[in-house]
Amino acid sequence: MIAIKHLPLRECGYAIGFVVLLVALYVGGYYAMVERIVTLTSVTPGGVRVSRLEKTVTVGYRFESELLHRIFAPMHALDRRLRPEWWNPA
Repeated sequence: MIAIKHLPLRECGYAIGFVVLLVALYVGGYYAMVERIVTLTSVTPGGVRVSRLEKTVTVGYRFESELLHRIFAPMHALDRRLRPEWWNPA
């Protein structure tokens, strides 16, 4: 049986650094890929002649893919909480 002579602090530091690197790549990839798509639609409530424009904001990615929507869904949910004025229509 091999006795441990020291705590594996160096190895823990490498593991923490690797996890931080992965998180940074994930967040950076999200912000590099995400696009805010603003759509204006004309709404005529109840057949009234006066129409108004309704603004909707949706998420899009530079390379549109269902896989990207799944991968970045947690980051997008966090982004909506961090920047609500960016994602909510004014």
